[in-house]
Amino acid sequence: MEIIYEVVQGWPEYGPLQVTVPSMTMKIPISPDTARRRANGYLGMHVGLLLGTSDPQLVVGNKPFWKLSVNLHLPNRGYVGQVGTIKVDATTGTVIPLATAAIQHFQERAHGLIIHFAPAAEPGI
Repeated sequence: MEIIYEVVQGWPEYGPLQVTVPSMTMKIPISPDTARRRANGYLGMHVGLLLGTSDPQLVVGNKPFWKLSVNLHLPNRGYVGQVGTIKVDATTGTVIPLATAAIQHFQERAHGLIIHFAPAAEPGI
């Protein structure tokens, strides 16, 4: 069983969020903001500097995790588009490492968006 919890209200200021569903109760100590910061750090170190995360969703199952959208942001343009998703363990805060193929896919998707949104070159004089 998987349950996806979308954060629509604020996270508890102190302590973990308690999630209760029929037949399951667990404490989630990692907030969506912490998950986002850790994912952004991982992306900057391993994938690309122009990538950031948004839209945290808590997926509750055998091992709860935060699933975040990975987005490309360009200077002078801001948000350009989503290139994938990344997961952060909701109990430890550890980023679930991306496979090499996933990293390449993110980079190829980002490159395609950069080419698409790059300003046209002006003819030389």
